[in-house]
Amino acid sequence: MRARGRVTALLLLAGVGAALAEDTAPPRRGEEARGRLAELARRGAYADLVDASDGVLSTAPSDVPALEFRAFALHRLERHQAAQAAYERILEVDEDHVWALTQLGVLLGEAGRHAEGVRHLRRATEIEPTSLDAQRKLSRLHRDAGEHLDAAAAVRRALEGGVDPAWAHAELGYLHWVLGDGATSRGHWRQAREAGADPADCAHGERLVAWDEEVEGQAEDAPALRERRLSGPPWLFRVGPVEVTTLVGPGLPPWLAGRVSALLAENEAFVGEPPREGAALRLFLARTVEEHEAVRRQRFPGGGPGRSFFFHAAPQRRGEGWSLDMHVAWSDAGVLRSLSHELGHAVLRRRRALPPCWLDEGLATYLEACEDGTRTLGEVRSDLLASLRTATDQGRALDFRAMLTCGDFGGAGSRARYAQAWSMVHFLLHDPERGGLEALGRYLSAELGRRGDPVTQFRAVYGLDLEALDEAWRAHVERLSR
Repeated sequence: MRARGRVTALLLLAGVGAALAEDTAPPRRGEEARGRLAELARRGAYADLVDASDGVLSTAPSDVPALEFRAFALHRLERHQAAQAAYERILEVDEDHVWALTQLGVLLGEAGRHAEGVRHLRRATEIEPTSLDAQRKLSRLHRDAGEHLDAAAAVRRALEGGVDPAWAHAELGYLHWVLGDGATSRGHWRQAREAGADPADCAHGERLVAWDEEVEGQAEDAPALRERRLSGPPWLFRVGPVEVTTLVGPGLPPWLAGRVSALLAENEAFVGEPPREGAALRLFLARTVEEHEAVRRQRFPGGGPGRSFFFHAAPQRRGEGWSLDMHVAWSDAGVLRSLSHELGHAVLRRRRALPPCWLDEGLATYLEACEDGTRTLGEVRSDLLASLRTATDQGRALDFRAMLTCGDFGGAGSRARYAQAWSMVHFLLHDPERGGLEALGRYLSAELGRRGDPVTQFRAVYGLDLEALDEAWRAHVERLSR
């Protein structure tokens, strides 16, 4: 029973692929039903998936795959109490079901029931010590609660139990850096690299350690500086026109400060139109992912976990202006890509109040730098094309007209929306018949500040039949894919 639970759970966690395991023989009735459930999950039709699962369970109340699909769909629908009950029902049927224990632990942790969440996740890791999913989530639950020592102990047990050493050493590298043990952190990052961890993650982890050691070596009171990093208050300073608030301080590394200034200047030059006065640019650079997440959950709960975000903040006191707030995590290896993305939002918002979502997110993604800070505008992003291709295959991609009015860039399908928005900007700038930067500049300068129908505003500049435009856009994406 336990083995079957693990297999189907892995399929769910992988996005429920194109189908369950195929069989050349005619499927039995139960397999037909499970195939329908898998197809609904693949399409993201979660409400229908709940109903279909209930149909299977009405005649087979202990059917584990149907219980899994139902719990999965309820969790995706954010019906958290019902999802909790669904996971608990799976555990009534199979008390050692690793996937249900893992998901229930996460759900309880998110609900503030930390001790119960840890208990379920520990149980999952005891049953299956090599479950990377369970081990990741246990460490993350400890980290979110500020229990970095407990997280490190759990990861060491996981390493001894045979979990993926690349992940375990990288996680320990991060945890020991947070705890202020640079030498141990550096050793784990080295072992992570040798075990096959992402070289960019390892290089950034080593860079975190090197910066801390450099600053502490120059400080008059290194222990006090180390304590301030852990508990504040943050340092406040400026990098050009950007106000920076951070525990990374007392200043930014020169390579990072230089890229902030350069990326902002490049974005300003790309957009062209002079910015309006009055809005302050503020960068909140969280030292750790956990610090970033605490702010993200408070200010931007609809955003994806761990992602940078942009916030258009209203004045707090009379006489103050609006502020354009960029929130980025310093400890994330993609810090430069995140910074360049949020600076893309900033240059648009300094000119117009509310650009349409497709342009706001599409242009910000188009302006993203690589992880090393370099940037080639117009590069073909294979990662985004892959996300767009998957959404198209699953019937989740929108046409051009629908994207012009789409305001939903959150949730499970957010990656596809960002990919579509990027591809639209790429199409308008690089398809030879669309007028390139000159036409987009006219749209930016003439249409963004006006209120009205986004489709009408778009056609006022491009003057195109949207069905024909949709066909040309899809052909452009196909050429990029080839």
